[in-house]
Amino acid sequence: ACVTSFVTVPTFGFGIRPRGPRIFPSRPTSGIMSGVALQRSKTARDAIRIMSELATEYGYASTGESMSISDPREVWIFEIIGKGPGRKGAVWVARRVPDGYISGHANQARIRQFPLHDRDHCLYAKDVISFAREKGYFKGRDEEFSFADAYAPMTWKSLRVAEARVWKMFRRAAPSARLSIESIKGVPGAPPLPLWIKPDRKLTGHDVCEADFNGFANIRALDATVLHAAPHVANQLRFLGTAN
Repeated sequence: ACVTSFVTVPTFGFGIRPRGPRIFPSRPTSGIMSGVALQRSKTARDAIRIMSELATEYGYASTGESMSISDPREVWIFEIIGKGPGRKGAVWVARRVPDGYISGHANQARIRQFPLHDRDHCLYAKDVISFAREKGYFKGRDEEFSFADAYAPMTWKSLRVAEARVWKMFRRAAPSARLSIESIKGVPGAPPLPLWIKPDRKLTGHDVCEADFNGFANIRALDATVLHAAPHVANQLRFLGTAN
Protein backbone atom coordinates (compact mmCIF):
# COMPACT_ATOMS: atom_id res chain seq x y z
CA ALA A 1 0.00 0.00 0.00
CA CYS A 2 1.11 3.55 -0.64
CA VAL A 3 0.36 6.73 1.22
CA THR A 4 0.35 8.50 -2.14
CA SER A 5 0.16 7.07 -5.65
CA PHE A 6 0.03 8.58 -9.12
CA VAL A 7 -0.46 7.08 -12.57
CA THR A 8 -0.34 8.81 -15.94
CA VAL A 9 -1.41 7.87 -19.45
CA PRO A 10 1.66 5.94 -20.70
CA THR A 11 1.24 3.44 -17.81
CA PHE A 12 3.87 5.21 -15.77
CA GLY A 13 3.39 5.59 -12.04
CA PHE A 14 4.61 6.35 -8.52
CA GLY A 15 4.03 4.84 -5.11
CA ILE A 16 5.30 7.00 -2.24
CA ARG A 17 5.98 6.27 1.42
CA PRO A 18 7.19 9.13 3.65
CA ARG A 19 9.69 8.43 6.43
CA GLY A 20 11.46 10.22 9.27
CA PRO A 21 15.23 10.39 8.75
CA ARG A 22 18.03 12.55 10.15
CA ILE A 23 17.82 15.78 8.17
CA PHE A 24 14.92 18.21 8.14
CA PRO A 25 13.34 19.74 5.06
CA SER A 26 13.71 22.82 2.92
CA ARG A 27 11.60 23.76 -0.17
CA PRO A 28 9.60 21.71 -2.80
CA THR A 29 7.88 18.56 -1.55
CA SER A 30 8.00 15.04 -2.91
CA GLY A 31 4.38 15.43 -4.04
CA ILE A 32 5.23 18.46 -6.15
CA MET A 33 8.33 16.85 -7.63
CA SER A 34 6.58 13.59 -8.46
CA GLY A 35 3.69 15.51 -10.03
CA VAL A 36 6.06 17.46 -12.27
CA ALA A 37 7.94 14.26 -13.13
CA LEU A 38 4.69 12.59 -14.19
CA GLN A 39 3.91 15.50 -16.50
CA ARG A 40 7.34 15.48 -18.14
CA SER A 41 8.41 11.82 -18.09
CA LYS A 42 7.74 8.78 -20.20
CA THR A 43 9.94 6.35 -18.29
CA ALA A 44 11.00 5.72 -14.71
CA ARG A 45 14.54 6.83 -15.57
CA ASP A 46 13.18 10.14 -16.92
CA ALA A 47 11.37 10.69 -13.62
CA ILE A 48 14.48 10.04 -11.54
CA ARG A 49 16.50 12.47 -13.66
CA ILE A 50 13.82 15.18 -13.53
CA MET A 51 13.33 14.93 -9.77
CA SER A 52 17.06 15.10 -9.13
CA GLU A 53 17.31 18.18 -11.35
CA LEU A 54 14.39 19.84 -9.56
CA ALA A 55 15.93 19.13 -6.14
CA THR A 56 19.29 20.52 -7.28
CA GLU A 57 17.80 23.71 -8.69
CA TYR A 58 15.01 24.43 -6.20
CA GLY A 59 15.76 22.37 -3.11
CA TYR A 60 13.66 19.70 -1.44
CA ALA A 61 11.07 20.10 1.33
CA SER A 62 10.20 16.64 2.62
CA THR A 63 12.15 14.94 5.40
CA GLY A 64 12.68 11.73 3.47
CA GLU A 65 10.82 9.68 0.89
CA SER A 66 10.97 6.20 -0.56
CA MET A 67 9.27 5.92 -3.94
CA SER A 68 8.42 3.04 -6.26
CA ILE A 69 8.64 4.34 -9.83
CA SER A 70 7.53 2.12 -12.67
CA ASP A 71 6.99 2.07 -16.41
CA PRO A 72 6.06 -0.89 -18.66
CA ARG A 73 9.69 -2.07 -18.77
CA GLU A 74 11.33 -1.19 -15.45
CA VAL A 75 10.61 -0.69 -11.74
CA TRP A 76 12.90 1.41 -9.55
CA ILE A 77 13.17 2.16 -5.84
CA PHE A 78 14.11 5.83 -5.39
CA GLU A 79 15.08 7.20 -1.96
CA ILE A 80 15.74 10.88 -1.32
CA ILE A 81 16.39 13.19 1.63
CA GLY A 82 16.89 16.95 1.88
CA LYS A 83 20.19 18.47 2.99
CA GLY A 84 18.64 20.43 5.84
CA PRO A 85 18.32 24.10 6.84
CA GLY A 86 20.59 26.47 4.93
CA ARG A 87 21.49 23.87 2.27
CA LYS A 88 19.69 23.63 -1.06
CA GLY A 89 19.34 20.28 -2.77
CA ALA A 90 19.03 16.65 -1.76
CA VAL A 91 20.95 13.40 -1.68
CA TRP A 92 19.40 10.33 -3.23
CA VAL A 93 19.94 6.86 -4.62
CA ALA A 94 17.84 4.70 -6.96
CA ARG A 95 18.06 1.00 -7.69
CA ARG A 96 16.32 -0.99 -10.40
CA VAL A 97 14.35 -3.99 -9.16
CA PRO A 98 15.48 -7.09 -11.10
CA ASP A 99 12.94 -8.64 -13.45
CA GLY A 100 10.96 -11.36 -11.70
CA TYR A 101 11.56 -9.95 -8.22
CA ILE A 102 9.46 -7.91 -5.82
CA SER A 103 10.49 -5.16 -3.42
CA GLY A 104 8.81 -3.10 -0.74
CA HIS A 105 9.28 -0.07 1.51
CA ALA A 106 7.21 1.06 4.48
CA ASN A 107 8.13 4.48 5.91
CA GLN A 108 11.80 3.57 6.25
CA ALA A 109 14.78 3.87 3.89
CA ARG A 110 15.82 0.41 2.66
CA ILE A 111 18.66 0.91 0.17
CA ARG A 112 21.94 0.09 1.87
CA GLN A 113 25.13 -0.65 -0.09
CA PHE A 114 24.77 -0.12 -3.84
CA PRO A 115 26.96 -0.56 -6.95
CA LEU A 116 28.93 2.57 -7.75
CA HIS A 117 29.62 1.80 -11.42
CA ASP A 118 26.47 0.22 -12.84
CA ARG A 119 24.25 2.91 -14.31
CA ASP A 120 21.99 0.30 -15.90
CA HIS A 121 20.80 -0.72 -12.47
CA CYS A 122 21.80 2.03 -10.04
CA LEU A 123 21.73 5.84 -10.09
CA TYR A 124 22.69 8.25 -7.30
CA ALA A 125 23.50 11.86 -6.45
CA LYS A 126 27.16 12.67 -7.03
CA ASP A 127 27.56 13.87 -3.44
CA VAL A 128 25.49 11.18 -1.71
CA ILE A 129 28.60 9.77 0.00
CA SER A 130 30.64 12.94 0.43
CA PHE A 131 27.73 14.76 2.10
CA ALA A 132 27.37 11.90 4.61
CA ARG A 133 31.11 12.24 5.37
CA GLU A 134 30.72 15.99 5.80
CA LYS A 135 27.87 15.51 8.29
CA GLY A 136 29.75 12.83 10.20
CA TYR A 137 27.33 10.03 9.27
CA PHE A 138 29.92 7.85 7.49
CA LYS A 139 33.67 7.25 7.67
CA GLY A 140 34.40 4.05 5.73
CA ARG A 141 35.33 3.28 2.14
CA ASP A 142 32.94 4.34 -0.62
CA GLU A 143 32.13 0.69 -1.37
CA GLU A 144 30.94 0.22 2.22
CA PHE A 145 28.55 3.17 2.21
CA SER A 146 24.94 2.42 3.18
CA PHE A 147 22.36 5.07 2.30
CA ALA A 148 19.82 3.82 4.85
CA ASP A 149 22.31 3.47 7.69
CA ALA A 150 23.78 6.92 7.07
CA TYR A 151 20.64 8.96 6.48
CA ALA A 152 17.85 7.00 8.21
CA PRO A 153 19.29 4.61 10.82
CA MET A 154 16.94 1.87 12.00
CA THR A 155 15.29 2.27 15.39
CA TRP A 156 13.16 -0.17 17.35
CA LYS A 157 10.07 1.64 16.08
CA SER A 158 11.13 1.58 12.43
CA LEU A 159 11.92 -2.14 12.70
CA ARG A 160 8.62 -3.09 14.29
CA VAL A 161 6.32 -0.63 12.53
CA ALA A 162 7.96 -0.27 9.11
CA GLU A 163 10.45 -3.02 8.28
CA ALA A 164 8.17 -5.67 9.78
CA ARG A 165 5.58 -4.97 7.09
CA VAL A 166 8.16 -5.65 4.38
CA TRP A 167 9.18 -8.87 6.16
CA LYS A 168 5.51 -9.90 6.28
CA MET A 169 5.07 -9.32 2.54
CA PHE A 170 8.31 -11.10 1.60
CA ARG A 171 7.46 -14.04 3.89
CA ARG A 172 4.06 -14.41 2.29
CA ALA A 173 5.36 -14.15 -1.29
CA ALA A 174 8.41 -16.40 -0.82
CA PRO A 175 7.91 -18.81 2.10
CA SER A 176 10.66 -21.03 0.70
CA ALA A 177 13.21 -18.31 1.53
CA ARG A 178 12.51 -18.85 5.26
CA LEU A 179 13.37 -15.24 6.10
CA SER A 180 14.44 -14.86 9.70
CA ILE A 181 12.48 -12.59 12.02
CA GLU A 182 15.61 -11.86 14.08
CA SER A 183 16.42 -8.53 12.41
CA ILE A 184 12.83 -7.32 12.93
CA LYS A 185 13.15 -8.16 16.62
CA GLY A 186 16.34 -6.11 16.78
CA VAL A 187 18.66 -9.03 17.57
CA PRO A 188 22.27 -7.71 17.42
CA GLY A 189 24.18 -9.00 14.40
CA ALA A 190 21.09 -10.31 12.61
CA PRO A 191 21.35 -9.71 8.84
CA PRO A 192 18.92 -7.11 7.46
CA LEU A 193 16.17 -8.00 5.05
CA PRO A 194 17.13 -8.07 1.37
CA LEU A 195 16.05 -5.11 -0.74
CA TRP A 196 14.11 -7.46 -3.01
CA ILE A 197 13.17 -11.12 -3.18
CA LYS A 198 12.03 -13.58 -5.84
CA PRO A 199 8.48 -14.81 -5.12
CA ASP A 200 7.81 -18.53 -5.19
CA ARG A 201 5.26 -18.01 -7.94
CA LYS A 202 3.83 -15.22 -10.06
CA LEU A 203 1.71 -12.96 -7.87
CA THR A 204 -1.85 -11.94 -8.67
CA GLY A 205 -3.59 -8.70 -7.76
CA HIS A 206 -5.37 -10.59 -4.99
CA ASP A 207 -2.01 -11.76 -3.61
CA VAL A 208 -0.81 -8.17 -3.42
CA CYS A 209 -3.94 -7.06 -1.56
CA GLU A 210 -3.65 -9.99 0.84
CA ALA A 211 -0.02 -9.13 1.58
CA ASP A 212 -1.09 -5.66 2.64
CA PHE A 213 -4.18 -6.47 4.68
CA ASN A 214 -3.59 -9.82 6.36
CA GLY A 215 -2.01 -8.25 9.47
CA PHE A 216 0.32 -10.09 11.85
CA ALA A 217 -2.18 -12.57 13.24
CA ASN A 218 -0.53 -15.80 14.40
CA ILE A 219 2.91 -14.19 14.43
CA ARG A 220 3.12 -13.64 18.16
CA ALA A 221 6.29 -11.54 18.11
CA LEU A 222 4.53 -8.95 15.92
CA ASP A 223 0.80 -9.45 16.54
CA ALA A 224 -0.66 -6.11 17.66
CA THR A 225 -3.53 -7.89 19.43
CA VAL A 226 -1.26 -9.51 22.03
CA LEU A 227 1.64 -7.04 22.42
CA HIS A 228 1.84 -4.54 25.30
CA ALA A 229 0.51 -1.82 22.98
CA ALA A 230 -2.58 -3.86 22.11
CA PRO A 231 -5.94 -2.28 23.01
CA HIS A 232 -8.47 -4.17 25.10
CA VAL A 233 -10.56 -4.75 21.96
CA ALA A 234 -7.65 -6.67 20.35
CA ASN A 235 -7.90 -4.78 17.06
CA GLN A 236 -5.20 -5.33 14.42
CA LEU A 237 -5.71 -1.77 13.19
CA ARG A 238 -3.99 -0.47 16.34
CA PHE A 239 -0.25 0.30 16.45
CA LEU A 240 0.98 -1.52 13.33
CA GLY A 241 -1.60 -0.05 10.96
CA THR A 242 -2.79 -3.36 9.48
CA ALA A 243 -6.14 -5.11 9.23
CA ASN A 244 -7.38 -8.67 9.15
